[in-house]
Amino acid sequence: MFKDDGGSKKKKGIGEMLNQWLSLRDQTETPKPAEKEKSAEELAWEREARLVNTLVTGDPDELKAKHPIEDPADRELVLQGIRDGRITDLYWGRVLEHIPGPSDDWPLADIYQSIADDKHARRIIAGLTGLGMDNINGVDVRAVGKFIRKYPSPIAFEKDSEDFLDMIFVTNGNEKYTEYLESMDEFKHKVYGEKQDYWESAKDLEWEAKNGKGDSPEFVVIEGGKNRAEEVNPARVNTGVAEIVEEKDNSNKAQLDLEVGKVEIATGQASESELAEWEKDIRKLLVDNKLSFKNREAIVGKIECPLSQESPAEIFEVVSSDYRKMQLLQRAIGKGFDQFMNAEISDVEKFAKKYGSLVKYEVASKLTLRTLETIQDASEFSEYKKALEGLQRDLYGKQVDCVELIDRISQ
Repeated sequence: MFKDDGGSKKKKGIGEMLNQWLSLRDQTETPKPAEKEKSAEELAWEREARLVNTLVTGDPDELKAKHPIEDPADRELVLQGIRDGRITDLYWGRVLEHIPGPSDDWPLADIYQSIADDKHARRIIAGLTGLGMDNINGVDVRAVGKFIRKYPSPIAFEKDSEDFLDMIFVTNGNEKYTEYLESMDEFKHKVYGEKQDYWESAKDLEWEAKNGKGDSPEFVVIEGGKNRAEEVNPARVNTGVAEIVEEKDNSNKAQLDLEVGKVEIATGQASESELAEWEKDIRKLLVDNKLSFKNREAIVGKIECPLSQESPAEIFEVVSSDYRKMQLLQRAIGKGFDQFMNAEISDVEKFAKKYGSLVKYEVASKLTLRTLETIQDASEFSEYKKALEGLQRDLYGKQVDCVELIDRISQ
């Protein structure tokens, strides 16, 4: 008969040996090699593969695949769908809804903290939520919430972000534009997170569909400030900014001089044959992709207008008679809509310095209208739209006719 003491001691010894063996095994087990960090190109390819698989299968779980496998035939199917116009921003938007990001589930206070120390980010929010470009100190958690309600996804923000950058370029030149271009990219990633990455991958697929996989990025030289040769993926070039790139040669200079010499056509002082010839020249610039922002401004800016001919006091008297016009003018120089009661003649001077021609003001005015559309009811928005047309006529006179003529020819 075994003694209880001896038996218990024996069992305890076996248990200790087993534990010791397991511990030794854990210590001597060959560790798994650390997963190699993926390059930016590999991560981009994986995102594209997940997008392709999601669109083909209709299963959003494909977005969670750790190591996606893509069938080349599926990719071509998606590319063809883009070419045919069947895969649109609406489809991309539905896909992005399944990708979490700060704009979806982060507390607004956390998003605000992520951008609070970035004056460019705060100016973006101030400029696009009606606070006014100069009112960056007015950006708070509520302003962030207003921004996200207005732009819940990177797709919703795409057009206005482009126009905002265009406005910075037009009013502040290339150096500031470069600063804001970098800040805008950081800002989008802070607000949208992975959604922004996937939206950029979607745009890369759109570029491939239209231009082919093997096409290399273009080299462009941004005009203004220092000439800066920069490699740009055309899928990521802001649409508006693409119009502002400087041509690499001056082969159109003679043509441009010809156009500038015919500005009387826009003022109704030309015969039908002269008008037809002028339209022909404009169309040629369009076909040659040389009717750039710079050339438009050169053509239109040659036409004298009230803003350049009349005194700031005279302009102020005309504009201040309509509070909506005054609000629009102040908005363009960075003031909020609520500051029109404090309007000053210096506001007109600042406006004239920034927007010497209608071509320069076009971008800012379109951005203002889109902001107003989100914060005003339909009736009030209609009144502001009329006020803007009147303001442009008051400030630029016959330049309005010239721009309308060029736009009509361009359609």
